Amino acid sequence: MKTRDALVMSLSNLSAHKMRSALAMLGVVFGVGAVIAMLSIGAGAEREALAMIQRLGMDNILVRARAYDSEQLEEIRETSIGLSQRDLEAIAAAVPGVAEIAPKVEIEAWEVRSATATAEATVWGVTPA
Repeated sequence: MKTRDALVMSLSNLSAHKMRSALAMLGVVFGVGAVIAMLSIGAGAEREALAMIQRLGMDNILVRARAYDSEQLEEIRETSIGLSQRDLEAIAAAVPGVAEIAPKVEIEAWEVRSATATAEATVWGVTPA
């Protein structure tokens, strides 16, 4: 079968089954559109996640407290006193490019009461820096 004969036969079949041809084309268009949309959403989400990580910065150091049970706390307290204000000053002096140091402590309050309502709260303690 020659290419011309195959083209004539395919066009005659397409014109004979117009609804089937239109639905098949519509399915292909929506399928390709869905794949492109999902790839775009994935790329956008990846870009947003990388931007969030970049905003954290390579030059930030976070020191956080951890919760331990009483036995672990006793063992840790025997060997370490934690970070003091003097430690923070030493970090600022030893690490070039440190602009600010701001220690913070988090205390979970049981509840905060006013004359009309109560609410659960978290209290943050920081230095003026």
